Amino acid sequence: MAVRQRRRTTDATETIRTAVGEIFSCGSFHASKFALPAEKGAQLSMTGDVVAVGNGGSFREDALVRVLSAFPLLWKTGETELRRYALRRRFTILCGDCDRSLAMLGAISEMVRCGIEKIVIAADTPVERDNIAQSLELMRAGLGNTAITVYRTKAYDASSHYKAYASVYGYLTAGKPEILILSRDSFSRRSNILRRKTSDTAALTDLIRQARPVVITSSETVASGRTLAKNAAIFDPCATMIFAAEERRLRDCVIYRPERTVRKSRELPGMPEQLGF
Repeated sequence: MAVRQRRRTTDATETIRTAVGEIFSCGSFHASKFALPAEKGAQLSMTGDVVAVGNGGSFREDALVRVLSAFPLLWKTGETELRRYALRRRFTILCGDCDRSLAMLGAISEMVRCGIEKIVIAADTPVERDNIAQSLELMRAGLGNTAITVYRTKAYDASSHYKAYASVYGYLTAGKPEILILSRDSFSRRSNILRRKTSDTAALTDLIRQARPVVITSSETVASGRTLAKNAAIFDPCATMIFAAEERRLRDCVIYRPERTVRKSRELPGMPEQLGF
């Protein structure tokens, strides 16, 4: 039974990886550099600017519509609806029993292969955030040279403010693909440090927006994933991938859902054993 479960998990992760690869193959992406405001302690370039790296490029709408129409779960979707999905660039993956961290690992590798430089993983809870970070670190071989930054800020004092800026600046200025992992409570409220804006400093969310990251949400339910995606719109993502543990039928841009074959077998009552004298 354990071997069969591992096989199902492997098949699911490979299917998810292939689906995400097909989505991002519909675009042309590359590293795009932009300047950040100089902050205390930031590494300056030869020109005196703080140079950040984001996602350049975009999807080709017609190609994306064609690819979406080929997904089995979208076969009955009309072209008008498919074009709406392509413009929205929000894709849902229903993981079911498949480990979400493992599924995200394969998805991230495909994104990076297609030229994506910056990714934000928005977890539903701090526990989920830490579990994802730990899992990805354990599976680092599958990430290649992609780096991970985990954003943890509980207090709102000056020290926490400095750590937040150092964390985000390190993420943005990395010259290689990088993942920023954070939880819902760190960016969903206007009082969060990430969203604070003063007269002499820009809000960190505004700086992340310039990188146009791919946003991945991780949650137990689709409803939570949609809320996360709505809140994470402040990062101006070039695409959003909702990873949810649910298995349900949705009228949405679902690119993966487990296939369940329920077999009901009727067993005849056992014949009484004839005993010999």
